[in-house]
Amino acid sequence: MEGGLADAPSWPRPRGIRRALVLLCLALLLPAWVAVGVMVLRMADSERNQIAMQGTDAARRAAGAIEREFNGLRAALLALATSPSPGGLDYAALEVQVATLGTLLGVGLRVEARPAAAPAREVTIGQLEADPQTRQLVLPLAVTLPGAPPRQLVLRAEAAGFWSEALRRAALPDDWPVIVLDAEGRILARLPVSDRIGQLIGGPNRFLVTGAAQGRQRTTGPDGNEFDVAWQRVAETGWTVAVGVPAGAADAALFDAVWPLLVGSAVLAVVLPLGIWLWGVRWIVRPLAALARQAAALARQAAALGQEDAAPRPVPSGIREIDNVAEALRGAALERSQRQAEIAASEAALRRLLDHLPVGVVLVEAPSGRVLYLNKRISAINGVAVDLGGHVGRATDDWQALDAEGRRLAAAELPLARAVRTGRAAVGDYQLRRADGRLVWLRSMAAPMRAPDGDAVTGAVGVIVEVGDEYAAVRALGEQVESEAAARRDAMAAAAALAASEERFRQFAEASPDALWIHDPRWAAPVFVGPAAAALSGLSAERLATDPDAWMSAIFPEDRAQLREAMEAAQSGRLAAAEYRLRRVDGATIWIRDIVFPIGGAQPGGIKLGPPRIGRLARDSTARKGAEARQALLIAELNHRVKNTLATVQSIAQQTARSSTGTEDPASFVAAFTARLRALAQGHDLLTASTWTGAPLEALIAAVLAPWRGGKPPRIIVEGPPLWLGARQALALALALHELATNAAKHGALAPDSDGQARLTWEVLAQGGARMVWRESGGPPVTTPMREGFGSRLLGRGLAGELGAGSSVALRYEASGLCAEISFPPPPPIETSAAGDLS
Repeated sequence: MEGGLADAPSWPRPRGIRRALVLLCLALLLPAWVAVGVMVLRMADSERNQIAMQGTDAARRAAGAIEREFNGLRAALLALATSPSPGGLDYAALEVQVATLGTLLGVGLRVEARPAAAPAREVTIGQLEADPQTRQLVLPLAVTLPGAPPRQLVLRAEAAGFWSEALRRAALPDDWPVIVLDAEGRILARLPVSDRIGQLIGGPNRFLVTGAAQGRQRTTGPDGNEFDVAWQRVAETGWTVAVGVPAGAADAALFDAVWPLLVGSAVLAVVLPLGIWLWGVRWIVRPLAALARQAAALARQAAALGQEDAAPRPVPSGIREIDNVAEALRGAALERSQRQAEIAASEAALRRLLDHLPVGVVLVEAPSGRVLYLNKRISAINGVAVDLGGHVGRATDDWQALDAEGRRLAAAELPLARAVRTGRAAVGDYQLRRADGRLVWLRSMAAPMRAPDGDAVTGAVGVIVEVGDEYAAVRALGEQVESEAAARRDAMAAAAALAASEERFRQFAEASPDALWIHDPRWAAPVFVGPAAAALSGLSAERLATDPDAWMSAIFPEDRAQLREAMEAAQSGRLAAAEYRLRRVDGATIWIRDIVFPIGGAQPGGIKLGPPRIGRLARDSTARKGAEARQALLIAELNHRVKNTLATVQSIAQQTARSSTGTEDPASFVAAFTARLRALAQGHDLLTASTWTGAPLEALIAAVLAPWRGGKPPRIIVEGPPLWLGARQALALALALHELATNAAKHGALAPDSDGQARLTWEVLAQGGARMVWRESGGPPVTTPMREGFGSRLLGRGLAGELGAGSSVALRYEASGLCAEISFPPPPPIETSAAGDLS
């Protein structure tokens, strides 16, 4: 191809060797800089630790000074308090000693008569207070003197004077503030002295009194400056001495230590690269420049002549490496001529190879579209010889290309033209009308060729293959595919119908409260288990789906035979049902009604779904079983109550008739019989209201004795605590109280012509039973009856048996009136069946 050198890619401009030498020097200096940086960091860390240790040592010295001053004051106080004096303390002499000691120590010292809060000869520390004379803040130290009345020797040390002076003797730097805090965080002394003595320290610095006994931490002072604070707790007093090292002190010391290293590194970074740059110019750059000029001359001469004599030996430069490079360039110039001859031979061999390929090959130029190469197969495909020099834009003038519908394709639609225009690979099939008029199917595959930089498209290469046989096979395959597609559509329609059916089945199984099972005939692991099975049994859905015996193991052993029989019936093709008890995982017992049925293996339309299977629907029947049990219990209870009621009515009728024989007319019998039935009905009403579990005694008395309790004063007085009666006890007492009231109205204190009263009282005994007393007074004289009527027989014979085991009834016919004493045990426990109370 022509113009190879002119079209060579433009490389980026290379960097000069001077810059490379400087960068090399800097790279060599990098480890030294890293070492200097590490050294600086270590020096900084060491300097900070040294200053921190100085702060900690200063805090210890200040705390020691405070502790020594306090021990001295305490020793002086104790010495005064324990000074011997014949016949007890001489307070006059003590005051002289106190005044002398206070002058020597420079503190206020006096003897005060005030309540002693501490034992004798024990020094206590008070709170900061204002001295009444000097109005200065002082810290009192007190010791209790022996004897009476109680007196204390009090030493008042001025906070800003005495204790601050003690801190000054610690010899701390002037710019290091130091403070003394009591246990509450109040400032007792400070250097330099300020008006904050007596104030509490701020919240951010409370760690000085609430934290450890010693330590150091960075914090901010009231003026906003940062300090490295070191503190030490004074064991004797509980005070805290804190020394603040300004943060700037550590930074200044660090700068003084490292600035010589930094300056030296900077000077070295400038001087050394400059020296190497000057040396490289003299010994490397200039010889290489001369070498470049000689290489350019060699290249021009070798390209022009192509002979060995065109590359004379270069002039020596005095540097061995540069002379070696020059000799290598001379050899390269000679080798280039040989390579050009080899390339020409290789191109000729490539052309022969392309001409023998069974496919057509076309090479075009971009963007002009000019055809640069055609192999011989192109002429064979076209049916006529094709010459070079054409353009892909005019190819269809000679080659009529048609698509599958017979439409003539434009030049821009051919794959080779698209690859030149778009720079992307293109593939296409079309029909070519040959020179002899015959149509052949061709497949054209084109790919762009790019410049070495990978951006500009310089041409395109196309490969053309005859695919007529392939299209014939495609047509035959298309007919076969269409036939199979029709069969597949039918199968897909059937599968869609099956999927819809399965989806409806799944929705039904998930929404149903009944557990749905599907088994294979061998009763192996279930094919399907509905989610309701896990909810009914409490077992996990995974276990139910994998363990065929999980459900059976939860059934009561004596009930498992029912389910097995139902399964065997379903295997024989019959519908069967089983009802059994199942114990849930939480221990609860439920009843299950399980319907087992066979499932066929085919569906309408002849679609085979697999082998026959067995289905089950399990439903929780606990509520139904409970309802059936309650219904049976209620029917039995109703029958029992009806029998008991009829027996009671029959007994009342017989006893009433026996009492009325020969003495009363039928109307009297009807009235007495009706009244007794009414009393029985009232008892029934009370028991019915409580579902025959019992009745309160107060409500029973109110219902039965209502006809006789009216009037003023009341004819019947009722007194007693709340008492619950069983069902049998309530019915028996309803009849007994009715008979007592009726007898009193006829013959006793409640007679119409009498002003008497009846008193009904009861009490609960310690054993849990009860005792009831009916006592009449103010009525006509009472004598023992000659004939035993219904009431006497009821009270004397039948009542005790109805009230329960251990009951007793005593009737006394006293001159003042009838007295009936009834004792009975507590009611039996409430039963689920009221019939049990009446049996």
